[in-house]
Amino acid sequence: MTNLLEAGRSVLRSLSFGGAKHRRTIPESAVTINGQNTSLEMENGTQIEQIEFDKAVQVLLKGETLIKVTVHNKLYSRFYRLDPDCQTLHYHDPVRRYGSCQAKSRPIDLLSLKEVRMGYKTDVFNACSKSRSFTARISADRCFSLILPNGESLNLIAPTSESRKEWANVIQHIIGKGQQEDRETRMEKWLRKQFKQADTSGDGFLNFDECMLLLDHLNLHFSKEQAAEIFKKAGTVTRRQASGEALELPHQQEVLNAEGFRRFYALLSERGDLQKIFTEFAEGDHQTWTTKTLQKFLREVQHEEDQTLEACEFIIKSFEPMDENQSQNLLGLAGKSKHFN
Repeated sequence: MTNLLEAGRSVLRSLSFGGAKHRRTIPESAVTINGQNTSLEMENGTQIEQIEFDKAVQVLLKGETLIKVTVHNKLYSRFYRLDPDCQTLHYHDPVRRYGSCQAKSRPIDLLSLKEVRMGYKTDVFNACSKSRSFTARISADRCFSLILPNGESLNLIAPTSESRKEWANVIQHIIGKGQQEDRETRMEKWLRKQFKQADTSGDGFLNFDECMLLLDHLNLHFSKEQAAEIFKKAGTVTRRQASGEALELPHQQEVLNAEGFRRFYALLSERGDLQKIFTEFAEGDHQTWTTKTLQKFLREVQHEEDQTLEACEFIIKSFEPMDENQSQNLLGLAGKSKHFN
């Protein structure tokens, strides 16, 4: 069981930047036990919280019988377990778990889930909660729901409130990891697109003038002096031919390669005060604000009490540079920087 837990921890940690949209490619080494401490570090978690999380992962890897609630308010016992790849949840009839009559396991792709809801927070559980006999037997602190990609829900009842906490926390952590990777992948694609469009010479490098044109295109307002400082800080290089021989450039012109451009864009958005405020108000992943988050900020911090959700949506459309964020009415840190400037 210890080996299985270590494998699960390692795979959880390997859910990182650069995978496919829903299914991440996990290298074989990710599930190899090497005897080293591969404990997954929780963000802002204490040592005690980490220990509790490790115990919860062990519970899910071993598996447990949960009660599934159907849309017709029928209750069925099902055995659920987390696959060692930490991306898939398997379930089947618990009485057929062993032997030749074992029922076929049905997989659930955890990385495709939208969220985990606690308590009576779905239509199915809400309908059940209107029955006194149901609430007398099953308390809300044992109930949780997995929200599927199509908006439907898998409604489950854990044996205890502590068990519910273990299942919900681990699954939500996996969902969050996958969603963060998707956002980072979209940002990477967007940055590559911006770099290619800004590279008017097509040589794979951006000089300072090309970067200034890009800032203007993105409606990011920086003085030439500010931009030049950031350009230098991003790590300029001397343009070279494939052979490594330095090209003859006027005034020893310095340029940014693709990696330098990523640093350049990150530095544009890097304001300590803004980062702190953005993280404080951001929900969950600290990557984006919704219209409601923006409205809350404007009302509580900027004292703009009359700001409506429609006005916040207009702000996002006006300042968010990423089309994909715009389409979902989400505001990233770069968009907030533009709004502040």
